[in-house]
Amino acid sequence: MLFENWKKEVSFDPRKEKIINRALTYFNNSSFSSEHENAFSSNKTTYFSLKNSSLEDILDAKNEFSFYIIDHINNSFEAKNRWQQLKAKAAFDVSIDFYNIGFLFIKNGQAKEDFCIRI
Repeated sequence: MLFENWKKEVSFDPRKEKIINRALTYFNNSSFSSEHENAFSSNKTTYFSLKNSSLEDILDAKNEFSFYIIDHINNSFEAKNRWQQLKAKAAFDVSIDFYNIGFLFIKNGQAKEDFCIRI
């Protein structure tokens, strides 16, 4: 449902769609939620595009969400720079870089980690 709403506003290529869909399915699964404290859910997940959103827009929303999907992280030098700045913020505990899309997580008690995954 959440992903379908985003698709009305943004057109995703099949690769991005597959990554986002898998992540949302995994994190919104009831068995995952029951096994993990502070589990992510659709009402704690949001999407930002670095084409349309400023660093301030994303940081202003950090108290509302725990799972951020950031699109267009390598489209330009400026986008790469903003992605690096976001990853460096203490507010975000885990980042996953899929080259053109990235995930940021706020998870209390988690050590800061950055992952780079090429698919």
